[in-house]
Amino acid sequence: MRQRWEMQRWRGRRSARRLRIRNRGAALIVVLWIVTLLALMAASFSLGVRREATLGEALIREVEMEAAIRAAVAYAFYRLHLPDPTERWYPYGRSYPFRFDGVELTLTISDESGKLNLNRLRTPEPLRAILEAAGLDGDRARSLADAILDWVDPDDLRRPFGAERRDYEEAGLPYGPANAPFRSLDEVAMVLGMTPHLFQRLLPWVTVYGLGATLNPWAAPESLLRRLPGVDPRTLDLFLQQRRSWQPETPLPQPPPIPYLVFSQAQRGIVSFDITARKGEAKRRIYLTARLDGIQIQFLEWWPLPLEASSRSGREARPR
Repeated sequence: MRQRWEMQRWRGRRSARRLRIRNRGAALIVVLWIVTLLALMAASFSLGVRREATLGEALIREVEMEAAIRAAVAYAFYRLHLPDPTERWYPYGRSYPFRFDGVELTLTISDESGKLNLNRLRTPEPLRAILEAAGLDGDRARSLADAILDWVDPDDLRRPFGAERRDYEEAGLPYGPANAPFRSLDEVAMVLGMTPHLFQRLLPWVTVYGLGATLNPWAAPESLLRRLPGVDPRTLDLFLQQRRSWQPETPLPQPPPIPYLVFSQAQRGIVSFDITARKGEAKRRIYLTARLDGIQIQFLEWWPLPLEASSRSGREARPR
């Protein structure tokens, strides 16, 4: 009996020891799982912090860039209105450097009087020419030119290749032509057949501001003048050469005659800027239109552009 009792006691102790080992193993597994979950939570939290820090830095860079661009525009208007012609900046497609709070900027300034006013075109020929220069074939250029004129004219009569409300409905668009002058460049982007890439190509050449139907050839981009129909290339080359070498307080060169257009030296007081801003590895390019209203700057358009070489209109003349 005693041996049997000793055997049962030994077996009980062995079972208890095994149970304790199993419990310790289970507890170890639970601890490992908890440690793993805590590690994952810590990694996730760290990743979130880094991501928020990166987003915060990007936001700070955007704010710095925009502040520098606005400061550059304000300084440009100051230089554009200086009485001393040798210190004044000129909105004739010239590029000027500027630095603000560590941001390096290049401003290409053009007066809107040197662009085709889409609200005042009398014939479609100049518009077709620049649409073809922007990359459209003859048929598409003719269709888009008529669609632009259909947007502006006050009637619902469709031009031979244009587009009126029914054409917009068939294209699935929830709007139609305004049958009124463009109020902003945003509306030009809405014309049936216009694409974002084409619209960006047209920005240096067209405007919707001003009341006149004239073109200021001294402020017009060289790339625009070279694409207008009916101009003699040799006469235009001579004019452009004289315009590049023009100095303040000297007479402006005489432009060549161009069919369909009336020239005027008058400026509309509205200026466009093609601005490239850089700070370290951060880069930004903006095309904007603004005017000086008393002492306040009114921004009319603000378009982000791809970071590529500035338009040809910005490389035509030497900065002063």
